[in-house]
Amino acid sequence: MSFSAIRWALSQDSLEDPREALLLVVLADYHNDKTGQCNPSREALMKKSKIGNSNTLTTKLMSLQKKGLIQIFSKVGKSKSLIVKKKLISSC
Repeated sequence: MSFSAIRWALSQDSLEDPREALLLVVLADYHNDKTGQCNPSREALMKKSKIGNSNTLTTKLMSLQKKGLIQIFSKVGKSKSLIVKKKLISSC
């Protein structure tokens, strides 16, 4: 858990979609300060962010990436997890 990452996620006032905002906070909760990564499973993201559909989760993740708030990298050989590297603002 990274309090600075959660604080950063909560400060993203430009997010108008409440599901995207909650998803960003959930991702921040998984953030590792040393690696800059978070590696939750899709199932964990869906449960904690109250997203009931895998397609909706994908859409919300892609939207956060398009907005420049996260970067998504595929893990070779693991189909049920992903690596999300959040772009922290230097003021955190």
